[in-house]
Amino acid sequence: LAQLDIEGTGSFFLERPEAGRGDTLLLYLAVTEERCAPETLLSCFRLCDVRKNLPFPLSFGRHRGRLFFLSRMRVRDVTAAAIENRLRFLVGCLDAGRAMQADF
Repeated sequence: LAQLDIEGTGSFFLERPEAGRGDTLLLYLAVTEERCAPETLLSCFRLCDVRKNLPFPLSFGRHRGRLFFLSRMRVRDVTAAAIENRLRFLVGCLDAGRAMQADF
């Protein structure tokens, strides 16, 4: 659907699944981190722990030198404010993952 490149942060993507595949919008933040420390990866995965009671669903992954924080939203819940809140949440998760690396 859309890609927004945010200077100093990364790229924010909005994707709607193919027809018949559900009513969920995928929102994810992709950041290029070619030389990512294992501690950073572990920190980011720890953020996704379901016991953390996060305000939104959160997944994390790494593919081809990029880190991805992904969240989902029902299409019927999509508003400009909801998208902005989700983007802020994903950027906050990225910042927290990077900051937690210092705790190792």
